[in-house]
Amino acid sequence: MKTKEKTAYEKLLDYLKSPKDWQKTDYVEEDNIIYYKFAPEIYIDREIKEETEFEMKMDYDNREFYHFNQRSAVGRRFIYIFNFYYNGTKIVRICADSLSEGEYIAPTPKPYYFSKKDDYGYAIKYRWFVKDSIEYVFKEFYDFMQLSEKIPGDHRFKDSKNNFMNCVLIFENEEEKLDFNEYVKENIHKLAKIDENQEKLLHDKWGDKNMVPFIKEYSDAQVLRKMLLDFREIK
Repeated sequence: MKTKEKTAYEKLLDYLKSPKDWQKTDYVEEDNIIYYKFAPEIYIDREIKEETEFEMKMDYDNREFYHFNQRSAVGRRFIYIFNFYYNGTKIVRICADSLSEGEYIAPTPKPYYFSKKDDYGYAIKYRWFVKDSIEYVFKEFYDFMQLSEKIPGDHRFKDSKNNFMNCVLIFENEEEKLDFNEYVKENIHKLAKIDENQEKLLHDKWGDKNMVPFIKEYSDAQVLRKMLLDFREIK
């Protein structure tokens, strides 16, 4: 029986799991492009958008809580856009945040919202990745690429990455995420208030900004990460 050929998307997922087999082009004007050396028809183009001083001020209230868990919390923001191509056709696009002024670059984690609000009137939500998703596979890929360019002994990349990962939930697959959400709904009372016993957000005060929603979301992330471990033990 003839084996069904993989789609370009499936091939991309496979190739991203071998980051050592990707390389830059030889052309200076295309130094933002990397390609899979065994199938150069699959390549990634990177765009970088830097916000202006005005945009930085306007965007301030739209920052996510994980930005405030970085050494440099609110410097000028850089948005990375990664476009993935097969034979010149774009097959997927991923947006990423430059955290702590470029110390670590990570795909923007997706939010999940529960219908219930907390005691402060804010929506209860968390940020997540699923291990078999393109976003997570690319995060692992780009972690390798970033680390390979760092100076040995420079701890800032590792610290920034750890600070980010403390803010997100990582699921084995979509089924686990769905089951966990049901488990959380049955224990939603644990997320009603800020848990003062949890690790604190790195920047829990910032001028006259209302930091309660950021502190609460970080507290929830710590509680939910613990709940996920408990959930896996009873499954």
